[in-house]
Amino acid sequence: MFKNLIATFVLIMVLLASCEKMTPYHEDGSEITAAEAVKIVRPLIEKYATEGRSFFVGKNPIPAQTTLKYGPNGLYDSSWKECGTFKSPNYKAWLIFIESDININGSSEKQLHIFVDVLTGKYIEMYIEGQVSGIELDESFFTISDNSYTGLSYNPSTTAKKSSTTTRMYSSPRRSSSTSGLYAVIISGGINMTNNKSRYWNDCQYIYQRLTQSLGYDESHIYCLVADGTDPAIDMRISETTYISSPLDFDNDGDNDIQYSATKANISTVFNLLHSQVSSIDHLLVFVTDHGSQYGLCLWGDNQIMSPAEFNAELDKLPSVRMDVVMGQCNSGIFVSPLNDNNRTVSTACSATENSFGNGYQYDYFLRAWTDAFDPTNASTVDTNSDNMISLREVFLYAESHDPKAVDNIEHPQYASQPLIYGYTHDLLGTDNRPVISGSDYLSCSVSSSYTISGLPSSTSVTWTSSSDINLSSLTNTSVNAQGSLPTTSYVSQHGYIIANFTLEGTQYFVLKDILSIWKPGYYFGYNHIFGGSGEYTVETGEGAYDYEWESENDAWVILTSPGSPHVYVYEGSTSDPVILWVSFRDPWGNSIVTGQEFNSN
Repeated sequence: MFKNLIATFVLIMVLLASCEKMTPYHEDGSEITAAEAVKIVRPLIEKYATEGRSFFVGKNPIPAQTTLKYGPNGLYDSSWKECGTFKSPNYKAWLIFIESDININGSSEKQLHIFVDVLTGKYIEMYIEGQVSGIELDESFFTISDNSYTGLSYNPSTTAKKSSTTTRMYSSPRRSSSTSGLYAVIISGGINMTNNKSRYWNDCQYIYQRLTQSLGYDESHIYCLVADGTDPAIDMRISETTYISSPLDFDNDGDNDIQYSATKANISTVFNLLHSQVSSIDHLLVFVTDHGSQYGLCLWGDNQIMSPAEFNAELDKLPSVRMDVVMGQCNSGIFVSPLNDNNRTVSTACSATENSFGNGYQYDYFLRAWTDAFDPTNASTVDTNSDNMISLREVFLYAESHDPKAVDNIEHPQYASQPLIYGYTHDLLGTDNRPVISGSDYLSCSVSSSYTISGLPSSTSVTWTSSSDINLSSLTNTSVNAQGSLPTTSYVSQHGYIIANFTLEGTQYFVLKDILSIWKPGYYFGYNHIFGGSGEYTVETGEGAYDYEWESENDAWVILTSPGSPHVYVYEGSTSDPVILWVSFRDPWGNSIVTGQEFNSN
């Protein structure tokens, strides 16, 4: 509170100082132009509008003491804590502002807003938590291009790579190998022309071409909702200053592939159409690239935010359809739990509290890697169990390991499947494999758990194997006991598995049971299980844990969030001493785990 009062006082002093009589910029007292205002603040623009950022100019001067709204990406909602209002200086002014990092798929970071007095040329710099909202921009500072845009086109192989091995997953498909039952919905909002970077269009083009050219999807079964749809108006930004109207043809065959603008109403229209077209033997991919926030998915238009509940209501119009959802926007992890339903997988670029990242105007990192999994030249790498099927679990693991921001621990892709084995036993071609291994999704290092396999002929001989962090015992043709085996420095493993190997009529098969988490209770200090910084920290954890409680050994660091979450916000007060953060929580059996880590104070 005291800090805010000081900031307000300083701002008032700056504004009062600006009331002093100034020498007119022009001898005749006429107002300066927008171009002259830009020239005046050019040093600031060159300092802050570096590569990956650009500047924008209001179309008309802002009257003195105008109440302005602001929010992430220029979106304003009075109920959002990231949004607010402020007053412009007490003089008529040109507004020039520097955008945030374009590589982030959604932003609420501070942005520089400059108000230039139209009479004197004097200016004030204001850093706002977001971007000013509702300001019409001066398009004379843009380059409007009529040139055709081909995006990141590629030449996919028309023949999928074939494997010479006879090993494959035991298969009892629910539908034929025909692609007639395969559908897709591709969504890219973009908000408006300045926020709608060409990488979103590129993401859509890439998945569209993989679906049609690598997987054989019927073009008429793919619904594309992109930016302003078929409107010929300028709606896409392809460089810092160049804008075009989004091309409607993704595969250069002369047909328009984009049919709808990306609005709530059109998403509802498309899922209503699908409701009348698909059945329980069909399969649907929902692919989303866009900006996002903690409130939901940003679509086309300033007031088009779709919450996880609203999005799930559309998916629920198809209750019996097998479905896979992949999302690349910031905070996309907030969709995982609401969308996780029977016969679905959900894959997201990041957690609920994180930004996701793209490569300038080219593509989003996670979505690019996810779509790369369907490149036939990558088949042997993606198909880790060599069953000649690219399962959705394999696709996610491939994307996670090939997303440079995930590898660098900057964004943390999320995944869910209901039931768990569903992600391992089906693909985007509609294949749905059985049988299954039944048992707990969690393992303990202190007690063993039993697992059974069903759906095999009674005479089948089964050999059991597992990941290195699991010990097996009491092996039979139908069951096995398993217990965790973790090193002394670890209390959790997130990628364990149990495999049943068997042979039928000379062909080798196997079924994999994914273990969501393996736990070992106890105390752990200094093993880098807590990561983060700048007031935000997350403890390494796994599925099934609960009852998180955080504390600091140094009173200068104050825990700001309530207990119960693996993610914590900390007020990092001034101190010269190292600070130890502790967090305690319980594994799925209620056993206590405590871990601590020392951090150097800023």
